[in-house]
Amino acid sequence: MGKYSEGKDYKVIAFIVAFFHNDERMDMIRAVARECGKHNCKVVFYSTLSDFYNHDLTDMGEKKIFDAVSVERYDAVVLMAESFKQDEDYLRMVKKAQEAGVPVISVDKELTGCINIHFDYKSVFREIVEHMIEYHGYRKVNFIAGFRNNTFSDDRLAVYREVLERNGIPYDPERVYYGEFWSDPTLQALDEMEKKGFDDIDAIICANDIMAIVAGNYLMEHGYRIPEDIAVSGFDGIRMEKYCVPRLTTGIYNLEGFINTFFHIIDEELQKEDCPKDWTIYNKMQLGRSCGCDGVLPEHAAFEMVQLKQAMDSEIKFQGTMGQMVTNFANTESATRVFLEMPQYIKDIRYKDFWYCMNVLAFKAEDTNYATKMKVMHYHCSETEGTGGEKSIDMDFGELIPDLDTYLQTTDYLLVMTMHMEGKTTGYTVLNFDIEKFWATAYATFLVSFRHLQEMRNTYRMMLDTYQKDPLTGLYNRTGFYHVVETLMVNSSDLEMSVIMMDMDHLKMINDNFGHMEGDYALQTLGNIVKNSVGQELAARIGGDEFLIVMTGESTSERAEAIANTVREGIRQHNLQHPDKGYELQASIGTYTNHVGNHMLDYFMKKADDIMYAIKYCHHREVPVTQEP
Repeated sequence: MGKYSEGKDYKVIAFIVAFFHNDERMDMIRAVARECGKHNCKVVFYSTLSDFYNHDLTDMGEKKIFDAVSVERYDAVVLMAESFKQDEDYLRMVKKAQEAGVPVISVDKELTGCINIHFDYKSVFREIVEHMIEYHGYRKVNFIAGFRNNTFSDDRLAVYREVLERNGIPYDPERVYYGEFWSDPTLQALDEMEKKGFDDIDAIICANDIMAIVAGNYLMEHGYRIPEDIAVSGFDGIRMEKYCVPRLTTGIYNLEGFINTFFHIIDEELQKEDCPKDWTIYNKMQLGRSCGCDGVLPEHAAFEMVQLKQAMDSEIKFQGTMGQMVTNFANTESATRVFLEMPQYIKDIRYKDFWYCMNVLAFKAEDTNYATKMKVMHYHCSETEGTGGEKSIDMDFGELIPDLDTYLQTTDYLLVMTMHMEGKTTGYTVLNFDIEKFWATAYATFLVSFRHLQEMRNTYRMMLDTYQKDPLTGLYNRTGFYHVVETLMVNSSDLEMSVIMMDMDHLKMINDNFGHMEGDYALQTLGNIVKNSVGQELAARIGGDEFLIVMTGESTSERAEAIANTVREGIRQHNLQHPDKGYELQASIGTYTNHVGNHMLDYFMKKADDIMYAIKYCHHREVPVTQEP
């Protein structure tokens, strides 16, 4: 057991699984969430919206979930390893956990140095195949496997072949098809079967339920009765199977057995030095009617259809809400507005608390990982208090949410999802929710929409930068300066405003004697000095060699003088560090301060310009002049 919770009366477990909103995964999450409080456990679920099958930019961003797991903060890490189609990233996380002395429990995939929980699929699948061949006596049996060279598929194919041969039925590879565990490849396999003729088939054994459901529907659409003409069996007991007519004979995932084993390991075994490394959970066979038995009946499909229709209508309405959110926020320049108005769009998810922990490096092209500092926005939602947000605060990366230990005293579980844009992490979300009320599919829809919104806002920001920013220095250009300063003056009519006008000296001489690339370098250098000298002040390059800094406030003259002096010192340091340039970087600087009142911008700029040109004329570049000549 890890040492994170020493001195506490509870353990904290990280539970990592792909596709949280999938029915079967949510069944598992619900089961763990319902039980964890009984075992003095706090569980932080980490999940994704993909399983890394596509190897695309989305998958690249989703993989950042493993970097979000600060393993040293957990007493154990549970990894549903088989739910992910690529293992490089989670293996790196597993190594970090092992180096930190934190035990890792791997489910359904054996990992070196981990406690491995295996579901015994082979035994129950053998029981199904034996039931079809030995109990019912089917002799002409086709098999629809999953992927070629897939462990689960190959194991089930081996069982099929073994039972056939044990019962004196020659194995015929022509009776084996590959449905890749999914609908479309299964339909192609069935088309191939039909070409050969279904009359030579007694039964079709499928390696999972999806393929069995597709096979059953295909056969009935072609006039065949199940099981009277052709029997069908599946495997894995998905929720959809409950509404099949006839019900499938299949294997049932032993969720109860998993929950009991998982918490037994957490409660009893991790404290032992000789904790067993391998655990096996045995699944169960469910007798349906698709094999020919008088098995379980379909559940109330009509009632389920009504529920599904209601759920679909709600999903469509929520998608419309998300579309409205994206439309309303995509082109706004105000992040504050987005933050304040977001809760009204996500209240239907039925959450208690929502945190967006934003990566401050998110919009820098060179950065793809988490920053050491995160900016956290928090929303709270309750039936009595409604929804609301708190001001964003800064937090060190690794803390998950501010004051996590205190928060865990009143809640048993959280859900963490990564946020990303074009393969780069933009942060992660943390959600606290009531497991019985939580609308998982809506939350998945929100996350996709929120990512889309981030991408659109980033595109809008880039377009604004292209229009309003000087490409050489990164400062505002003339257009951008006037766009921002007009709003600044409207909101500052009762305040002071200082304008710093700056002219780089001898630009023509540098261009003529050292070339225009050197002239650009000199402008860039001065632009960087200006950027490093200001904080929230507005800085711009408004002409070839003209720079401008504007600020408003209660008393701005001292701040303006400090900035001007910082620029002068920056220029001096640059010249000391580059004595071999052949020229000195120089600038004339003039500042002017007055109350905004009814003055126009041109008035301030003319006054600062006059002071700056007086300095240029007198060559008093090292002495700040802040009064009218």
